Amino acid sequence: MSIVHMPEAISGLVGMILEGTDEATQHAAGALAHLAVNEEAEFIIAHSDGVIEALASLLANGGEAAKEEAAAALENLSYSVDSAMLVAQTDGVITGLALLLHTAKGKGIEKAIGTLQNLAAMANCRVEIASAPRALMGISSVLWNGSPRVQVSA
Repeated sequence: MSIVHMPEAISGLVGMILEGTDEATQHAAGALAHLAVNEEAEFIIAHSDGVIEALASLLANGGEAAKEEAAAALENLSYSVDSAMLVAQTDGVITGLALLLHTAKGKGIEKAIGTLQNLAAMANCRVEIASAPRALMGISSVLWNGSPRVQVSA
């Protein structure tokens, strides 16, 4: 049995994100990012209680490395339409990703842009992204100043 089929394992990672040290939150978010690499695992993790909310909280309150891992997890959790809708509808996600475009470097920007790109594939999310504070300015900044790889995603 895979770890994603063990609700206590997922809830343990959520608890670590909410109550752990900065290093622990980084590792817990990174574990969720790595676990959510296939469609079945993505669905299970995205629909587990508190996962997306904990990642949104980490975007707002975590250290730089933890925010990068949260963005990576959200990117992997936003590939399928069902999971992407949950990600997009969770308070703080789009705003947190937009803020990350202004404050992060390298991987954080890449993962924030990747998540926003996944969400923008759904028409109803485009308005939310466009209306999020500083989102369009952040995307524009990436287009002008980002690496060629990130510019393609933007």
